[in-house]
Amino acid sequence: MKKHLVKIIKLFVTISIFAFLFYKFGFKVNDVFNSIVMPWLLLVGIFLRLVVMQGIAMNRWQLFLRCSGINESIWTLTKISFISSFVGVVLPSSQGGDVMRMYFIEKRHRCSDSTQMTSSSTVLIERMIGFVILALFGLVCTIVVPDFPNKHRVLLIISLINFGLWSAIFILTNRWCYEKISAKLLYVKHFKNVCTFIEKTHYSLVNFPYRQVILPSAILIGSYQFVTVVILYLVFVAFGINLPIYQHMAFYPIIVILSIVPISISGLGIREGFFVYFYSLVGVEPQIAVGISLVNYAIDVLSGVFVGGILYGLKAVGFIKV
Repeated sequence: MKKHLVKIIKLFVTISIFAFLFYKFGFKVNDVFNSIVMPWLLLVGIFLRLVVMQGIAMNRWQLFLRCSGINESIWTLTKISFISSFVGVVLPSSQGGDVMRMYFIEKRHRCSDSTQMTSSSTVLIERMIGFVILALFGLVCTIVVPDFPNKHRVLLIISLINFGLWSAIFILTNRWCYEKISAKLLYVKHFKNVCTFIEKTHYSLVNFPYRQVILPSAILIGSYQFVTVVILYLVFVAFGINLPIYQHMAFYPIIVILSIVPISISGLGIREGFFVYFYSLVGVEPQIAVGISLVNYAIDVLSGVFVGGILYGLKAVGFIKV
C-alpha cells in the first residue's frame, strides 16, 4: 500500500510540474513540431544513441565486471541494458534503468555468503565515475565559456555539485567510513538480507581496483558523456538554434545530475524545468526549451526503451535469455 502511495505521489508531482510548465509558457505540441527545421539530425542522434553510445557503455561495463572477476559478453550486457531501460523507465528519477541493471546482473551473479564482492556494484562504480567526469566537464566549461547572464550563479551550482559528488565518493570508497557503517549494520535486527547486500556492495566500492581501470574507464566515460552532449547539440540545431557546443557542456551536466532527484517518474518535469531555467539564460524561449528537452529525452531514453521493449517481448516468449 505504501509503495503504491509513493508511486501515486510521484505521478502527481510529474503531472503537476508539466501542467505548470504548459500553463506558464503556453506549451503547444504542434508549435514544437513546427519548430523542427532539420528533422534528419534527430535520426543521426538516434543512431549515435543506439549504436555509438551503447557500444561505449557496454565496453565500459564489461571492463568493470572483469575487474570484479566476472566475464560477460557484450551481447548479454547489451540485452540487459536495453531491457533494463524498458523496465526501469517507470521508476523514480532518471536512473531507473541503472537500478534494473543492478537487479539483472546480480541475479546472474548473485553473491554468496563466502563472496565479498557484488556484481551490481559495478553499475554504481560506473555511474559514480561517470557523474564525476560529467560534473568536471560542466565546471571547466562554465569557467572557460564567454560571460553569459548569471554565470556566477551557474558556476556556484556546478561547484556545489562537484563538492557534493566528491564528498559522496569519499564516504563510499573510504575504508574507515566502511568500517564504521558496516559496524552499525551488524546491530540492525530486521532486513538482514538487505543489510548484508548493502554491506557487501559498500565493501565492493571500497576494494575495487580503481587504479587498474582509471585511464581506460576515463576515456570510455569521457567519450560517452561527450556523445550525449553532441546529441543534445544536434537536437538544438534541428530546432534551428545553433548554440556553441561548449555552452551545452556547461549546462547539460548540471541538468543531468539534478534530474536524479527521485521526486518524479523518470525525472520527467524536473528535467524540463531545469532546461527552461538554464537555457533561458542564453535566450532560448521556455516553450522551445521544454520541447527540446522532451525530444532529447525521446532520443536518449525512449529509443532505448523501444528496443528494450522488443527484447523484453522476445525474452517473454523464450526466444532470448537474460
